[in-house]
Amino acid sequence: MVSAPQLHRRDHVLTGARILILEDQVDVADRLVAAVTDAGGDVVAVARTIDRALALIQSEAISAAIITMSVGGVHTEAAARELIRRNIPFAVTTGIGSLARNPALHGALSITKPFQNEYVQMVLADLLGRRSDQ
Repeated sequence: MVSAPQLHRRDHVLTGARILILEDQVDVADRLVAAVTDAGGDVVAVARTIDRALALIQSEAISAAIITMSVGGVHTEAAARELIRRNIPFAVTTGIGSLARNPALHGALSITKPFQNEYVQMVLADLLGRRSDQ
């Protein structure tokens, strides 16, 4: 697991970014949407299933993604692998902390539930900054 650097919160740090969210918990998804939109980002969609996320990854322009570690008890490794294949940076939300059991998630930044909106914004800004540095 890679830790996010300390960033200073800036309003609209995500302006122009198109973020996909894969999350099946409605309350968590709502908080993630608020974090993205409050910082000026656009939410492409909130996918509540892995199949829906895969369809969106294959058909939409996505700047970065936030995916939960599992949906309905199924690990989201297939979505992570497709994001990696398409060179789309992503972070993983988890309530249990460790991503080590899922190789496709191993190098991802982690957002541990419960989270602060500002932290989500900083992680996404970092992901987008890394992408532009490449």
